[in-house]
Amino acid sequence: MVEILPFAALRPSFEDAADVASLPYDVMNRQEALEMAEENPKSFLRIVRSEIELPGVDAYDNKVYQKARENLLRFEEEGILKQDERPHLYVYSLTMDGRTQRGLVALTSVDEYLEGSIKKHEFTREEKEIDRIKHFDTVNAHTEPVFLAYRRNERVKALLDEICKGEPTANFTSEDGITHTCFIVDDEKESELIRLFSEMEALYIADGHHRTASAAKVAEKRRRECTFCSGEEEFNFFLSVLFDEDELKILDYNRVVKDLSGLSKEEFLRKVRETFDLKEQDSAVRPKEKGTFGMYLDGEWYLLTIKEELLEGRSEERRVGKECR
Repeated sequence: MVEILPFAALRPSFEDAADVASLPYDVMNRQEALEMAEENPKSFLRIVRSEIELPGVDAYDNKVYQKARENLLRFEEEGILKQDERPHLYVYSLTMDGRTQRGLVALTSVDEYLEGSIKKHEFTREEKEIDRIKHFDTVNAHTEPVFLAYRRNERVKALLDEICKGEPTANFTSEDGITHTCFIVDDEKESELIRLFSEMEALYIADGHHRTASAAKVAEKRRRECTFCSGEEEFNFFLSVLFDEDELKILDYNRVVKDLSGLSKEEFLRKVRETFDLKEQDSAVRPKEKGTFGMYLDGEWYLLTIKEELLEGRSEERRVGKECR
């Protein structure tokens, strides 16, 4: 069983949506985030990357998280973001190169993540978890959704088709050529979607392992601090966008090496070979198997395949981890 819940979103007006929208917090460095938001006082980067307003302050200083909270409250006070009067489910549609994928925006359960019906496939890094834990806890909001996938479902698809024929609450094309459109789900379709998802066995984290783990740890912290908890408190859930597997396009996850940190090319490649089998390629790499990806360095492509003994070691680590839980 999968539980999804409607919520009262804090969102921009139709007119402000393009100005507020931003790239995910972790796909740019501090300088790039500053340049993106510099001429835009409404950019959501001022909340998810609030260090851009604190020159000289470490990105993980508590002042950064306090600034994020201040900025979120300011966005509300100035009407840049307004909360819906009652809970809804929402549909978020993205169109790129003539291809569209639709996600259902909802709350999903921390307990289902902890119990394993929201499934993960990546390990997380403690320092990144700590950053999002402090951010979510201080701001008192989930400021970015987790990207979840579900097994193909024709009935859900038919409902999304109907919803996307309605009037959007946001519709704009960003600088990268992607058109973003949002819709509010009406009560009848909302009830049916909740029922359909309750019949599913699992959801799968496609992107957002650190956000999910951090949301769960914030929930556990607040449960410890709560004298009388019903289990229905908002911190027991996290913001998610759920996509049908049929509408997803898996992109190559290759790497461009721009800085060798003082190493020569030969020294760098020698270190890479400690972990990966490396083969030079005549053209761009399209990974086809688990444990492989492409690397572009100094005008040349390489296919990297993690050494078999290391891949087996990670599999054993996962097995032991599951047994310990």
